[in-house]
Amino acid sequence: MLQKEAREETNRVRQGVTGHNVRLVLAAGTIGVIIVFFLAYLFFFGGAGPVAAS
Repeated sequence: MLQKEAREETNRVRQGVTGHNVRLVLAAGTIGVIIVFFLAYLFFFGGAGPVAAS
């Protein structure tokens, strides 16, 4: 009897609603990673090429 009550209590606690800001945080994080990767690409591969020493 006690285990059944504990199980029901656990299920009731798990029924919380995730905040609606989760998708905004996910979108902002994804956009941030894309920007960082783009800047890293420009830094390593997007330069003007080797400069001739004169």
